[in-house]
Amino acid sequence: MIEFLADNGRYIINMAQRRLSEGANVCAVECCNRVLELNKNVFEAHFIRGCALYNMGEYGLSETEFLSAVKYMPLAVGCYANLAMAAVKSRDSSIVNMIDNALNMVKADAQLHMMCGILYADIGEYDEAFRQFNEAHRLRPSMEAVYINAGCVMLERADAEESDLRHAVCCFTTALKLSPLNKYAYYNRCKAYIRLNMGQEALQDADTLLFIDRNDAGYYYIYARTLELLGQYSQAVKNYEIADSFGDEYVSTESKKRIARIFSLGRF
Repeated sequence: MIEFLADNGRYIINMAQRRLSEGANVCAVECCNRVLELNKNVFEAHFIRGCALYNMGEYGLSETEFLSAVKYMPLAVGCYANLAMAAVKSRDSSIVNMIDNALNMVKADAQLHMMCGILYADIGEYDEAFRQFNEAHRLRPSMEAVYINAGCVMLERADAEESDLRHAVCCFTTALKLSPLNKYAYYNRCKAYIRLNMGQEALQDADTLLFIDRNDAGYYYIYARTLELLGQYSQAVKNYEIADSFGDEYVSTESKKRIARIFSLGRF
């Protein structure tokens, strides 16, 4: 049941919406808290609080708010899309059936199908994942994120074969035709090329990544990986050291491992 607000409550909701649009997420949450103290069944308060918490990186709490919101407006496609995004970020695949069922009730939405596909992939149901990606593509063939996510699923699945990796390359290439400076497509295509031992192609993508953005440790790391694959060990070590200098815990650990491996094999 959707609750209607008195004038004061409506004023606070409008203020929360303005604060959210301004990027003042904490203020937006505080406004919604005030409304929900008066009436816990207000759809807008749960929805806006969910958006603000998502923007703050509180994905689990955001998911909880969107779950509350859909109880009061079960046909709101935007709410399900946000719920799915929060679930993907918090790696919670338990709601995948709820999202899939919602697709039978709400207006067809490419974003929602794509998110559902990601959730299915997280639990290893790849056939269903690709069915959702295909439906997203049918609805919005110009949506590059569909190709990137489909490619990532093929790239990251544990039983990936060479044909899967080549198909992933095709997905990322299509995404780049739609969005020529998309860093995620270049990064993941570079990973696929490395796994296919296609060093020159990987190097070209890694070069492009660093042309687009020199402020990401992961891009220096993957550039070093391509140099190592090509036998350019001194340059590889140099770039692993740059990647390590950013202080990203995972990238630093992996970079140190690769440097140690190069030295242990007497390749430097």
